[in-house]
Amino acid sequence: MDEETWSVVKFVQENSVEAVPSNWLQPGGKCYFPTYSNIRLQQALQRREEPRKEWPLYDIFLFRNNVYDNFNVAQKKAKKATITSDLESDSTIAIVPPKRKRIIKHFSSFSSVEDEIEHVSSLPPHPQLKVVKKVVQAEVHSVDIDDTSPPAPDNSDKVTKLVESDQNLEGVESNRGMLVKILHKQNIIMALLNAMNERFANMEKKMVLSAEPSVEISDTIFTKFDFPFNVIEALEDFETFINNPAELNKVVLEFSRLGGNVPYNFVARSMEKLFTNQLANNFSYYGRKQKRPFNKLNVNKLVIESGLSIFPTSTRMVFEQSIAKWLRRAKERKDKN
Repeated sequence: MDEETWSVVKFVQENSVEAVPSNWLQPGGKCYFPTYSNIRLQQALQRREEPRKEWPLYDIFLFRNNVYDNFNVAQKKAKKATITSDLESDSTIAIVPPKRKRIIKHFSSFSSVEDEIEHVSSLPPHPQLKVVKKVVQAEVHSVDIDDTSPPAPDNSDKVTKLVESDQNLEGVESNRGMLVKILHKQNIIMALLNAMNERFANMEKKMVLSAEPSVEISDTIFTKFDFPFNVIEALEDFETFINNPAELNKVVLEFSRLGGNVPYNFVARSMEKLFTNQLANNFSYYGRKQKRPFNKLNVNKLVIESGLSIFPTSTRMVFEQSIAKWLRRAKERKDKN
């Protein structure tokens, strides 16, 4: 029966009629059927592809007079049997292509395709689904449905919870904005406190300096030496004097009283007290350009230590750069005078 023939069978669970190669049929009302795509499935059906063990087995129902030696004829008979319940008729009818998705229907056992189709035609029509329409308004929530449907649930509680949730979110955003403002103000307050602490520290240092024994006018350094120095010999005498640490500390205290709003301003005041532009022109800070090195002198230490007592937050490098800058401009100032 399975030599170059096709059989029209009904798949019981899928409730569909199909023309399959007779070699796909198995004993016990079973049939192999592959899970191919539409094109691949049609090729397998037409070429009578050999069934494989991994193909799924389905329960089938065999019709009478259901074997054909031509695939196209068997396929038409299967489609015709689905519509007209007639395997023997040759009349031309409209063929509806089968869908891959099987529609599940309930059948009982019949002796032929004709009996089955007659039973299907006598089944009552499918019930029509009733369309539910909902009309939602901004303040009043109402649902219009068919009289036979159950009443719509009251959604007012859900809406109230949604509104409360929105209000909570607004409150969170408001609190977050307030927290950002508080943190910003806190940063400003901390900056002000740091500035005040720095001012108090400077004031404390000035008070300590002022509490030290004041130098008598008769003992001031400015009466002991002829400032500003114009010759190297006078500078060397002063260098010898401040080489004594005790004398250096007294001179540092006196020079720190010269004041200045910035480090360079203080350096300029101190250097003008010590040097004329003519003598200063003989020095560079590190002794470059065949000039004398200023950084080797005790006067260099005097100016830096005095400056740091006035500007404790500054650095030695700032004062070194300020001294070097003042020395570089000595020739320019001398030429102007």
